[in-house]
Amino acid sequence: MPEQHQPNRLSKPLVILVANKCWNIWNYRIPVMRALLEAGYAVRVLAPADETLPKLVAALHVEVDHLEHFQRNDTSPIGFARAMAELAAKYRLYRPVLVLHFGVQANTAGALAAWMAGVQAVQVVTGLGYTFLHGGVRNRIVQALQVLSARRAKLVVLENAADRDLMVARKMVRRWQTAVVSGCGIDIAQYTPTDIPGGRRIVFAYFGRLLYDKGLREFYEAARLVRAEGINAAFYLYGPLDRQNPAHVRPAELLQWIKSGIVRYRGAVTDVRPHMQAADVVVLPSYREGLSKTLLEAMATARPVIATDVPGCREAVDHMESGLLVPPADTAALAEAMLYICSLPANTRRAMGAAGRRKAQGAFSGDAVGAQYMDILRPLLPALTVHENTHFAQIKNKIT
Repeated sequence: MPEQHQPNRLSKPLVILVANKCWNIWNYRIPVMRALLEAGYAVRVLAPADETLPKLVAALHVEVDHLEHFQRNDTSPIGFARAMAELAAKYRLYRPVLVLHFGVQANTAGALAAWMAGVQAVQVVTGLGYTFLHGGVRNRIVQALQVLSARRAKLVVLENAADRDLMVARKMVRRWQTAVVSGCGIDIAQYTPTDIPGGRRIVFAYFGRLLYDKGLREFYEAARLVRAEGINAAFYLYGPLDRQNPAHVRPAELLQWIKSGIVRYRGAVTDVRPHMQAADVVVLPSYREGLSKTLLEAMATARPVIATDVPGCREAVDHMESGLLVPPADTAALAEAMLYICSLPANTRRAMGAAGRRKAQGAFSGDAVGAQYMDILRPLLPALTVHENTHFAQIKNKIT
């Protein structure tokens, strides 16, 4: 006799979250999971296992299933079919009331799998990255799959209004089936603002994957221009190479940057907080974002930021108040912004950082984003009894 599985141990309505890594769920989706748990729903995660799996289980008391056939950037017909079949089997087994998909692969294969299994699906578009910034056959195929799967989703959630408008204009989604949330949210209490000392060299730091689409080449060239002016400044890069992304910085070019002495590469770090505290300014010259968590973390740490005036950055940064916005792919403008920051008294930079932290506390806190998700998901979720709604109090203090 086959093993019998229960949808969840508490016999509560189950919501499933799907992503291409447990790491993505742990780093970006705690607010929505917390909101669902607090409302009384059970939560299960489907994602390839990694080192963050024990954290999810211990901190949130959620169930996690490892996905065998869900490989990042696998757009082959066989790979796509395997991923879709695996997800459809999971959905039929657990019978969730709703599935939330995060990222391109989950959105396409997952929404179609949910349609096959007869369960409600939500797509969360976390940014229009490489697929939308570049042409090519592969990207056209991915966009076609996005259109096909979006038409079978109950709701498409985006992290900024410009992304929604672009997808609507391209007829990839219908406006009535979309909603916008303020990014992934962050736990403000986990970020400690520290003082920005004056009278020393200014440290500019970039945090994120090393991608050309993040403006890394512009960052290096702007740093070279600032150093040519005789300014006492340092430029640090933190983040992984991410060779699976076609836009990754080529190792040979990164080595040239390092050998030049213009920038220092600190590698990937598991906790950005102490490194942001050691920086004076956080720089993100990206070509496009969903809503950058890096900027939110910098703001929560009370650091002024320099970012590009593009979707996903402009929503976070208030120009000349919490930082500076510059045109994308404009090395000269980025260098001018860096020079301007260097010319400011330390007190002015501190005021910029404080303004950013205030905005992060209000608009981008985990509680605020979790509430936004519940507002848009509630029409798709079954109402709960008072008894069901009290379970979360038992584990709430364990969520960090």
